[in-house]
Parts: sequence; C-alpha cells; structure tokens
Amino acid sequence: MIIALLQLPQILTSSYDYSALAAGDTRGVFVMQACRASIYILLVAFGAWHEGLAGVFIGQALAFVLNYPIAVRLARRHHAWDPRHDLVVWAVTLVLVGLAFWLHEAEIVAALANS
Repeated sequence: MIIALLQLPQILTSSYDYSALAAGDTRGVFVMQACRASIYILLVAFGAWHEGLAGVFIGQALAFVLNYPIAVRLARRHHAWDPRHDLVVWAVTLVLVGLAFWLHEAEIVAALANS
C-alpha cells in the first residue's frame, strides 16, 4: 500500500516530458530524466543505508518532492504547466495518504518496524 501511495504524486509530472518531446526538446527531457534518476538513486540509497525499508520510502517521497521543480521548469518552458491541476492532484494525494494511514496505521507501523 505504501508503494502505491508513493506512486500517486507521479501523476503530476507524467505528461510534462511528453510536452517537451512534442516540441522537439529532447535535451530538456534528458536533463530532467538524468536529474530525476540521480536524485532518486541518491536519496533511496541514503535512506536504505540509514533507516532500512522506512528510509527507502522516505527517500522515494523526498526524491519526488525535489524533482518536482525540475519537471515544472521544463513544463513552463513549453507552456504545459497547469498549476491548478497540480494543486488538485497534490490535495487528492494528501487526502488519500492521510486516509490510508488513518485506516491502516497499526499495519503500516508494524510493517516498518519489522524491516
């Protein structure tokens, strides 16, 4: 369930690289993907090394947050950024994460404690 919840925010930026590709900006997409991969690998590895499974999840969440401005910059360059859409997706994501933790807090804490 945690892995599924961590995938929700990726809906935000899923189309931003396609708008850049449609405009022929393959370099911009490469830079964004390289930054995304570097930040993700560093934070997930650091989190795993320090905190185990919980650190992996925290690293993955932080990687998305740090990569978001990079994706927005690319989308703005191609006039594809929709801040209202992003705000709605962020709000829905936070509500779903809060609801999941509220309903399954004991199971989540137990799973993370056993890792």
